[in-house]
Amino acid sequence: MKNTPNLQKLYGYNSDTNQKLEGLENCRKLKHLDLYDSPFTDFLPFKKLKSLEFLDIQENKIESLIGVEQMPHLKKLYMFYNPIKEISDITPIKNLQVIAIEKHKILKIVDDLNLLGIKYITLGEG
Repeated sequence: MKNTPNLQKLYGYNSDTNQKLEGLENCRKLKHLDLYDSPFTDFLPFKKLKSLEFLDIQENKIESLIGVEQMPHLKKLYMFYNPIKEISDITPIKNLQVIAIEKHKILKIVDDLNLLGIKYITLGEG
């Protein structure tokens, strides 16, 4: 993906643990990213995607929201079927409007979460 700096949408499905999204950081204009069934455990691989507005990471191995705070323009986050246990790190994303986390392992929701911009949230079937 080194030669795709103007890429705005990317869909990836069923990547195995040996496959990497090399050059993803070069996609500076990427606004929409769908990654299903991939080996990601946190958001650090996406930290340079500052233009990202939509992220759908269903059926990954996301255990932590570490790195999500580095995506300031993120508006929609879909995280179905991930082993995430806590969502306290979501607070720094001021533009976030939609968060959908289903089939999760969230054990606690922090009372002082500042989710003023959120218009839709679902935490179904934990």
